[in-house]
Parts: sequence; structure tokens; C-alpha cells
Amino acid sequence: MQQSRPRIYSESDVWDMLTELGLVGSFRMQCYQFLCENEQKKRQVFGIPPEMRLDALFHFMTAAGVRLGDMVLPENIHHYR
Repeated sequence: MQQSRPRIYSESDVWDMLTELGLVGSFRMQCYQFLCENEQKKRQVFGIPPEMRLDALFHFMTAAGVRLGDMVLPENIHHYR
């Protein structure tokens, strides 16, 4: 049996994914920083189906103590305030 190496997600991969999720401005920057500083969370988010990534990202950030209510959120995710 051949062992495969885990996929390494670059900072560019993270930025592209956050853009695809519709995140903008300072909120995208805060999510970007969170994922780039947390390799395990980055792998977990990329392992989730794309349509569930935003919810998972908010869950991980909230669990880590990030106060989402203090951030300026894009209109398409106003229900998380």
C-alpha cells in the first residue's frame, strides 16, 4: 500500500477559497490570518464540502475565541451577527 503525503494548502489557496465564499474586506483578512496561523484548521476547512465551509470556519473561529460579532460582516452572512 502506498502512503500519500497530506495536501499542503498555500496562502494563495486560502485567499482564493475565502474569495469564493464571498468574504470581503477586514473579515476576509481576519479569516485568512486565522487559517494561515492554524494549519490543522486550514486542513479541516479544506476537507469539508465547499457549501459547508463558511459555517465550519465560523464554528472554528468562535471555538477559538474570535468574536465574530465585532467584525464587519459582508451582507450575505448577516445572520451570524
